[in-house]
Amino acid sequence: MKKSFFTTFQLGATNKPIENIDTVKTIIDSWLRKPQRGFSLPLSFSLTDNEFKYEINEHKLLKYYFNDTKVGELLAIRYEHNDSSSEDVFWRTEIVIGEKIFPEDHSYRFSINIWYGSRNQKFKPTVRQRSRPSLIKDLIQNVGAFELFPLQNGHVPLPKQDIPLFFDLLTSNRRKLPIIFISTDNTDNKPIVNVNTIINNCSGMAYVIMSNDQSVTWDLHKYLGKAHNCYNGAVRIYWPGFNVTDQPQIHTLWTVEQIINFGNKYEFEHYLFNQLCDHAQTRYVSEYLTWEGAQKIDRQKRLEKAKETGSQQEWIQLLEEENLNLTQDNEEKTNEIKSLKQSVFDLKKSNEQLLTSIRYHKNPTTILNDTLSFDSFDSVISEICKNFKDNIEIPKRSIKDNSFADFESLYKALTWLALTYRQYKTKEITIENLDISCKESCGFFYSSNQSNTTMGQYKDDYIFLYNGVNYKLREHIGIGTSKHPELTIRIAFFFDKETNKVVVGFLGQHQRTRAT
Repeated sequence: MKKSFFTTFQLGATNKPIENIDTVKTIIDSWLRKPQRGFSLPLSFSLTDNEFKYEINEHKLLKYYFNDTKVGELLAIRYEHNDSSSEDVFWRTEIVIGEKIFPEDHSYRFSINIWYGSRNQKFKPTVRQRSRPSLIKDLIQNVGAFELFPLQNGHVPLPKQDIPLFFDLLTSNRRKLPIIFISTDNTDNKPIVNVNTIINNCSGMAYVIMSNDQSVTWDLHKYLGKAHNCYNGAVRIYWPGFNVTDQPQIHTLWTVEQIINFGNKYEFEHYLFNQLCDHAQTRYVSEYLTWEGAQKIDRQKRLEKAKETGSQQEWIQLLEEENLNLTQDNEEKTNEIKSLKQSVFDLKKSNEQLLTSIRYHKNPTTILNDTLSFDSFDSVISEICKNFKDNIEIPKRSIKDNSFADFESLYKALTWLALTYRQYKTKEITIENLDISCKESCGFFYSSNQSNTTMGQYKDDYIFLYNGVNYKLREHIGIGTSKHPELTIRIAFFFDKETNKVVVGFLGQHQRTRAT
């Protein structure tokens, strides 16, 4: 399943924390009973009773309530329902409220996780628009929320006289949430973004602060300097841990021109929200702040009861449940890994396009449109052999594995061999450092040496017969150090002086060594 949303904060006010879960029970109960959900809970339903599961049509509601855990009182809820536009897709929302989750907490802590995924075994792209659950706004409005500093369902205006306080918040090493800073345009002292949309999206995830007028950002310059300031309609995220000595690019800035380039002004606001959602997933979560943590507490309590009663049947049931939970957890983690791998590929491509646009002074959109696209490993090999048949040869027997999935990077690497490396070997060009040249062209490293012992021990990987001659594969390029085949590849080769070609003798995962 793919995680869509996460946030956590303490309930109440910094000077008036809530006293028990009863304070928020009514709000959560009302949220669960909203008519648009399409199901009705019985009037007798209570979040703190002993009933564990409710299933109504395609809706499933599970919960745990404990009043005597290591962290005090704890309530955990899991709610699942079908997607409104596809029966193959379902949503899962998990809410946990605990009394003393972290040692520094002095109120009940609320957390909410939202996932979506497929109900069947089909592996296909599934993308859904993220949104902030209305429960967060309800809690902030009716109970209050804070994470060291108060959270609001609105923005905090910043007048000139409050700049020192703002700077203290900005640089506080205790701040856990990002600050979204919105500056006003110099011409009319108004923001160019839709502030209400940003607030509606980001409540409970960040502090939204907006300058009163342009004079505020002028004065902020004295505290932040030009590199870290935000002015003339720009928007910036200041991440926790901010320091004026940080590299400016760490704290993302969007200028007026960049915001306008998003087109429809709401597109930027949703992009900003998605950025927060992506980074929120890296936040540390105590096991007591998860549904799995609540399940663990339940099993421990039942185990203690089974010990007291000596019930063998209870022991068997607990072991079966534990095995089922581990299987489900493994499947979910596997799907998360697949999703993260895809994100890594997407980020790498975006980074390459941006670096290329900077290097050649071209618009990133142009670079994106110019980017080659391949649908398989074999299509890359075919294209290389067709385009550079006089420069490089890739015999079929040299291909040991075709699992590598970053086809564009593979094409760039083989192109570097066919053009740059070959020209170096034919003395058409001079290259001081082949490793740097290769990394700049395709992101792969270059290595020029293998030990004679290793090559002698694993001849199949290091000796290649070509035109009746055995060639040693001393040189290779590659990327990846993990065991994941779709992320790792090695290409070993030699230059044949008779044909003036680069010949690939090994293309696959790691060549064997004594270490492996």
